[in-house]
Amino acid sequence: MSWSRGFLRGWLAVTAIWLLFVGVLFYNSIRSPYISWGGYLYSQDILQPPNFMLEYSQEFHEAERRRSAGELQGYEITSETLPKSTTYFFPTAMSEADQFGLMKANHEQAEAAQLKLISEKRWERFIDANKVALSPPIVLLLIGLAIRWVITGLRRQAPPEP
Repeated sequence: MSWSRGFLRGWLAVTAIWLLFVGVLFYNSIRSPYISWGGYLYSQDILQPPNFMLEYSQEFHEAERRRSAGELQGYEITSETLPKSTTYFFPTAMSEADQFGLMKANHEQAEAAQLKLISEKRWERFIDANKVALSPPIVLLLIGLAIRWVITGLRRQAPPEP
């Protein structure tokens, strides 16, 4: 049996096990990646577009504080197809009809934006998984090839026949 063939088969077996391990490890984070979402803050002017705020931002915490103080009304809309809910903040002086009309008009865009963010995060996690999955086997293969190159260079060469 050839040593180089045996090492190549060993490398293939270890690589297959490693790829399976990384696939299992990253599966859930690719299928349903964590995203930070948030909400929209509307002003009294209906024609002005809402301000989007990320969930853990200072703006969002300020809007939550204002809602607790009674300065804003807030609605949290969840969707069966999306992992995160969207919060809408309105001035208390705005009529409920205007609030619901604005939420209805904006919610499809909010869902599309969240789906796009999820898709981007899935792709990022997929790229990360590929880096983790492919880097060690490639490095191991290169080290093996380098060792093979050194060993074949150290073997005695048969003297040329006259």
